[in-house]
Amino acid sequence: MYSFCPYCVFRVPTAIRVLGAAMQTPWAVILTKFNDNNNEPFPRLRYEEIFTPAGAGKWNMVDYFRDMSHGKLDLSGSQVFGWYTLDKATADYTGSGLHQAGRQDLLQWAKDKATAEGVNLGDFHNVVVVLNSGRDLFGGLNGVVCGDDGANSALSGLSPSLLGQEMGHGYGLNHSRREGSTVDYTDPFDVMSTDAGRSAPHPVYTDLDLFGQPVYEIGPGLNAANMGSKGWLDMTRVWTDPRTARISTTVQLRPLHSRHLPGYLAARFGEYFIEFRMNTGWDALVPPCVLVHRFEGGSSYLVPDEDGNEVFRAGSAISTPENLSVLGSGFSIRVNAIDTANEVATVSLARAPAQIPRIFPQEGPYQTPWIKWLEAASLGEAVVILDGKAVSISPNSPAYGILENVAMIGNSHPLMSERLQTSIREEAMANIARLSQTEVSMPLFRNPATSLHRKRGGGFENGSS
Repeated sequence: MYSFCPYCVFRVPTAIRVLGAAMQTPWAVILTKFNDNNNEPFPRLRYEEIFTPAGAGKWNMVDYFRDMSHGKLDLSGSQVFGWYTLDKATADYTGSGLHQAGRQDLLQWAKDKATAEGVNLGDFHNVVVVLNSGRDLFGGLNGVVCGDDGANSALSGLSPSLLGQEMGHGYGLNHSRREGSTVDYTDPFDVMSTDAGRSAPHPVYTDLDLFGQPVYEIGPGLNAANMGSKGWLDMTRVWTDPRTARISTTVQLRPLHSRHLPGYLAARFGEYFIEFRMNTGWDALVPPCVLVHRFEGGSSYLVPDEDGNEVFRAGSAISTPENLSVLGSGFSIRVNAIDTANEVATVSLARAPAQIPRIFPQEGPYQTPWIKWLEAASLGEAVVILDGKAVSISPNSPAYGILENVAMIGNSHPLMSERLQTSIREEAMANIARLSQTEVSMPLFRNPATSLHRKRGGGFENGSS
């Protein structure tokens, strides 16, 4: 069983060269053996086809990162070196997800061996150490380790689906997650959660294991939030939020990775990345749908619709919850239609600012989330919110005076002299004590004048006369 990469190794990539619009990020692929295992599972051409332009068009890693970066990454300078035999036996390797030191040792052993054989690793963005077994599988900014013993007994560590994630770590990407979760591998539609499964059988390498399962798989693609975090989105093909207070518009999206089709490939609305995915290419096992993501703290998060569905289909929506809307403010994202025949999804985007009334209500009470109006305010009464309920206090009552003095204490300016602040607070406290005594000594049963409202036709609504 492969050990995936719960911990990443970090370093600053060295060889990153920009040539025209593409960033040249070649990888050094180091074929590596322990000294007690001389197996060479595949001809050298197999490794070149997976990692270099020798396999262009065969769903290899050069193809993958070109497509996942909207053409921003060029791995065509990648080269395969080896086989190199380490001065270590298989038992000397102690690495795993819980033993990062052992993993880093292996990377360093392979780098040292390649360097000793004349390979200038400084010419490369990063390294992939390929073992002649499925001993481990992990990736980070310090390099990637993968392998395959050629026995077709399990999913190969040379599968582009797995390499997409591990080499993605080599570019600084973290595992992707579902909204509300801190658990990795919970976005099944993103390569940085390959373990969650939406990978498809490889179209070229069609080997099956003993259970009839594909040994090589591809995809899924990289989501727009992860692409955006690395600057890989083609912003000329992304609908971008104009950031106006009010907006109501409709956007048509093409599949995120279909650069050959005209139109928008994604939308950026507020903090959200919105993308359309089709069950083609790298996304062969992704159903036609719209996905919404956001990016926070180095990770992308898959945002479900209002019904909790991971994918947005026609009619799916997400909007500001009522209890978070202030005076009608908020946003909404709604999928109007998905046309699979023409590979187009139509999405409505709306945002509204708070609606501030120009005329204060004359009757009440009126209530909106977070803000309350009472007709008491028009009568000069104080309004206090206690446990979410509005309580009015007559200006004729001692409690009103107590509030005034509490406000006096709170408003004593910090730039005042200490003596003046002390004087104000002492006076306020004395007034509060006096007014509190007055409140206690007043008759228990009384009807404040403002609490009596005569009904039409006689009688009183409150109290007794």
